[in-house]
Amino acid sequence: MAKAEEKVGSRSGVQWSALPTSDGVAIASSKTPREILKLFGDFLTATERSEVLTVNNIWYFGVHNKGFGTQNHGYDDVYNHYVSVEHEHLNFRYEVLKKVVGPYSQIFKCRDHKTNTRVAVKMWRQSFSAEEDHSQWMEYHILLQLQGWANDDVNVVRILDFFTFRGHNCLVMQLIPKRRLLSAVDCTAPQHMEMTMVKLFTKSILKFLIQLHAKGIVHGDIKPRNMSIKEPGAGTIRMMSFENSFLVGRQRSQIFCSHAYLAPEAYLGHMSSFPVDMWGLGCTVAELATGCILFPAINKHDQLPCYMETLGMPPQNLIDGAPGRNKYFDGSGMPLMSGQSRVPGSHPLYLALGSQDTEFHDFISRCLE
Repeated sequence: MAKAEEKVGSRSGVQWSALPTSDGVAIASSKTPREILKLFGDFLTATERSEVLTVNNIWYFGVHNKGFGTQNHGYDDVYNHYVSVEHEHLNFRYEVLKKVVGPYSQIFKCRDHKTNTRVAVKMWRQSFSAEEDHSQWMEYHILLQLQGWANDDVNVVRILDFFTFRGHNCLVMQLIPKRRLLSAVDCTAPQHMEMTMVKLFTKSILKFLIQLHAKGIVHGDIKPRNMSIKEPGAGTIRMMSFENSFLVGRQRSQIFCSHAYLAPEAYLGHMSSFPVDMWGLGCTVAELATGCILFPAINKHDQLPCYMETLGMPPQNLIDGAPGRNKYFDGSGMPLMSGQSRVPGSHPLYLALGSQDTEFHDFISRCLE
């Protein structure tokens, strides 16, 4: 990294500077687009020289993302994900430090050069369909609805900013300490989470779901991986992801949440509502208590048979008329083989839970009704 510092001006009598380096140019106070073009135009790509005129203030810009992708003028890959470079800028304000890639979005750990803080920037891929575009806006809309809870007393991540960058919708959020609830679950440990802590986490999740459902919102993907431990001693959680959330009656045609936590009605093609969150809660609480996934199917086609192995046959009214009925049942209503030898009801819930605690068994059973 170059060490030379270039003086570039003053503001209100205070000298400030920018640092042109192999990583980027950090600006101690914002500048106008034309001032930046005059001072650092040679460091910018042709695309950036056009982009810089679309923003009011510049706090940071990278100098070496020349477009390494194959789509979107070289900025996207074949899956429409943005191809990022460490230390480049997002919207001339956020410096990319690290990224995590998901199926439909990326999370960047960034430095906000306006506030000099670390933030998380969620960048959705450019959508392939109107439905995918709608789902992005649905997630953003739901998160905005929940911002009234986004304080220190509740469990929703705070939204700090929203912008569009090179065709990608971007959501800036508070950076949550890396205390995933999943990290508290260890299947190999001789003792799993104490039941006292399991109950505290359960109460925290239930509080969240009660508030969420009161607003007519279905989370759609309740599982340990989507939760962060807010206060370990208090057993409170903060919900991290709303990618599969929807308003009641406005469910998307496809649900992409994790197979092991998806309710049977979703596999059968029925419209989903609040009960899918209770199903996910039951699976999550069981996993916290035992350290293992409650329904360890080998793949998504084996998931419903795995449920039936423990819970028995679904109610007939759930099977009859189900759009996905023929995937799992023959003409007489008997389960189709999934490649595993699974007999409905042959591995009852108390065995799956490995516990004789009747109160615990009853709670999980009621969640899975």
